Amino acid sequence: MTIDGHNLAPDLRGRDGRAATMRRRHRRGAGWNWALLLAVSAVFASAAQANADLVLNHTVDKATASATEEVTYTLRVTNNGPETSNGIELVDTLPATTSYVGHTTDQGSCSHSGAPTGGTLTCTLGTLTNSAEAIVELVAVVASSSPSTIVNNATVSAATADPDLNNNQVLRNVTVTSGTDLQMILTGSADPVLSGGALSYSASVANNGPDAATNLTATITLAPASAARMRCPPVASRRVRP
Repeated sequence: MTIDGHNLAPDLRGRDGRAATMRRRHRRGAGWNWALLLAVSAVFASAAQANADLVLNHTVDKATASATEEVTYTLRVTNNGPETSNGIELVDTLPATTSYVGHTTDQGSCSHSGAPTGGTLTCTLGTLTNSAEAIVELVAVVASSSPSTIVNNATVSAATADPDLNNNQVLRNVTVTSGTDLQMILTGSADPVLSGGALSYSASVANNGPDAATNLTATITLAPASAARMRCPPVASRRVRP
């Protein structure tokens, strides 16, 4: 219909166009709403995630040890919170020139793997509540005087998120000096022996290393009221006195 040159027919195409535009805007708005919802959910999930700060304190009983001497490493794992830490694992890598002797732990379990010298001690410590602590002691023997410094490396980790990983690993150095493992074997003949009879002893000394032994002294203490005659072969590096 036209009046005074104006078309009074309903602009269906225009109305449909406006409706389409509104639908597109609605879809875009819905997309932004979902994105905003996901972002907010991620923030809340991150804030709600449990975290616990594990701290590893790693000490050794001596700063200097000679070859063949034992050293004891003490590893303390402390949970500084604020939440409980689960799935805790402690891994200690022994120096290649030490031999594993044994270990103790006040919770969980540990096992040594690898070569007889060196190797790795792995401990499954389980769970530590806020402020709780687990202690592992590891004993090893220094097998060689070279190198002159040995390094023990320990690391702790957990399934629970840890906000500070800078306190989860500790290295401990020990200065090594030369050392020897001397062994003396004493045997006697004529057992039993009659009063006034002769009784002879044989003594042998061995150096099981790892370094040379010098200026050795062997001492044999005889039973009271016994007379002794000793004869030792001339050995430059050994002195024997009755």
